[in-house]
Amino acid sequence: MLPEQRAYLHAWIDAVIAAGFRAGVYCSGIASMNGSGKSVITAEDIRTTQLKKLSYWISNDACPPPLDALS
Repeated sequence: MLPEQRAYLHAWIDAVIAAGFRAGVYCSGIASMNGSGKSVITAEDIRTTQLKKLSYWISNDACPPPLDALS
């Protein structure tokens, strides 16, 4: 994530926790290329930079090959 995105996410998590709720994110678990050409997994990126307790709903939305490609 960009530094601005990370700062927004962390501020949002802090606000949710301060209000007495448990924060959670819905994010991708699929590797993708970032703007620097580096492979990144959003869920892993958030997990490694977030020090507070957070619930995750991770989407592994990769499509399998078409059936005709398997024959």
